[in-house]
This record gives sequence, structure tokens and C-alpha cells, in this order.
Amino acid sequence: MNAQEAGEEVINNKLLDVGGSGGAIILDKDGNIAMPFNTAGMYRGYVKPNEKELHIFR
Repeated sequence: MNAQEAGEEVINNKLLDVGGSGGAIILDKDGNIAMPFNTAGMYRGYVKPNEKELHIFR
């Protein structure tokens, strides 16, 4: 699985199966970013090396 698929599996399946809710910011070894969540909303963001821009999501 890639980072997005793995994150969605954990957040939307395994976490829900035990009655949990929340989200995660996931980084893989290649710098790919996934930010799955199973709540109404989740503030999240990231900055990549050699970039000045902060990427923020609401």
C-alpha cells in the first residue's frame, strides 16, 4: 500500500472498529504525504524541504 491507502485503512477501518476517531499526518520514505481523518474536520499542514510555503488544510 502507498501512504494514502495505508492511512485510510487505519483511520477509516481499524480505528473505527475499536470505536476511535481522529486522523494522522503520514510521511513515507519518499516524502509523500497523506492526511486521512474520520472526523467532521481536522486542521492539518506541512512544509517540504527547500520550500518556503506552508501548506495548510481545514
